[in-house]
Amino acid sequence: MGGGSSNAAASLKAMNQLLKVNLRKKELMALGLEIGADVPFFFLEGDAIGTGIGERLKKIVLPELWYVLIYPNFEVSTRWAYQNFVLTKKGFHFNLHKLLRSPKEISSVLLNDLEGVVSRAYPQISIMKKMLCSAGAMGALMTGAVPRCLESFLKKEVRRKPTEK
Repeated sequence: MGGGSSNAAASLKAMNQLLKVNLRKKELMALGLEIGADVPFFFLEGDAIGTGIGERLKKIVLPELWYVLIYPNFEVSTRWAYQNFVLTKKGFHFNLHKLLRSPKEISSVLLNDLEGVVSRAYPQISIMKKMLCSAGAMGALMTGAVPRCLESFLKKEVRRKPTEK
């Protein structure tokens, strides 16, 4: 989840401090954007909505949720995922600011277009999502371009372990 991008942001912050360059956050974010579309996000503290290619960020307040991240013990090349992704002009129109007020609304907008590509080649992703939802998750999705499944829960305690049937 943002591994390379968060590393890039941390490196820029560290160089700024160690080399006493004293760039402002906005300047660091602009440099980060040259590295990757989601790098600027990691200069913020807290939650935000990204628009454009992810570079236009607006801080928001989200309700508290608990998350579980599952690593399926196999890797998928990010390059492969994007090479097999077919860009469409499918549109969706909703006001994210209004939909992010409650946990139920948040779970209604969980979407990752790359999940379809990866799930066709690795059906384990769909199985993991079903297991997570059966354990009480309000929603589940594959994060990023690599297969890690994330689900959100209202409470810290999961109703039952995802491996229990």
